[in-house]
Amino acid sequence: MKGTAILASALCLALSLTGCRAGGADSAAPADRVQQEVETVQEEEPVQQEPTGPFTVDTPVEAVLQDEVFGDYGRLLFPVDTGYWSGDTLGELQLTWYNNIDPEETVEIVNTLWQRAEAGAPFAVCNAGGGFAYVGAMQDSFPHALELSKRGYNAFALIYRPGAFGEEDLPQPAAVVLQYTGHAEYTPEDPPTFACVGESDWIANWRTMERRLQALQDLGIPTEFHHYPGLPHGFGLGTGTVAEGWLDEAVAFWEAQRAPQS
Repeated sequence: MKGTAILASALCLALSLTGCRAGGADSAAPADRVQQEVETVQEEEPVQQEPTGPFTVDTPVEAVLQDEVFGDYGRLLFPVDTGYWSGDTLGELQLTWYNNIDPEETVEIVNTLWQRAEAGAPFAVCNAGGGFAYVGAMQDSFPHALELSKRGYNAFALIYRPGAFGEEDLPQPAAVVLQYTGHAEYTPEDPPTFACVGESDWIANWRTMERRLQALQDLGIPTEFHHYPGLPHGFGLGTGTVAEGWLDEAVAFWEAQRAPQS
């Protein structure tokens, strides 16, 4: 950031001096002075610190595949068809049809993934609505994922096939955040739920959402419910509306559910 500020100063200085050229050659800045500013920028660029971790170029690929931190998905870090890669160690790794593989970069990648997995880095999966006809990600999940990423969270926008139902057993999330949905079913196993909706929503009646959240609360499941006067369906982040800031409240709810219970 410091380097960026210096660069901006150097550019402004160069433009100002260009504007003064009408005063004669003596009033122009010497070229070597501008070059000196540029060199200062280059010298003060922040140095990127390489992440550390358990792996080196001498680590066997098999050790990465089997590392318990990666659980069941360690096998997906490399081609699952073993016929397309070779090499016993990370430094020797070769991939079919690829050249100029940088062993240090390979090590940095697996160490970074290991660190994040070991730390249990939280993440959010954003699923946009669209009336079971299309995926309205540009309003209902990309903005949410972008804002969450600005807060330091890993966020993913899932682009799914509308109308394709069914799922396998999946880990329960720390919390579910719902916007304007008519979903009314619930079970005692439902996760903590945050919900928000506009009172003028002609698609998802806010009373339906209120009843479901109350039922969850009666089961002892943590809930938080917000309904906004005059707001219609599909307000996204709610920027410029009475719902603006709801995402901050949702994140606070999520973080409260992730906090260790005493």
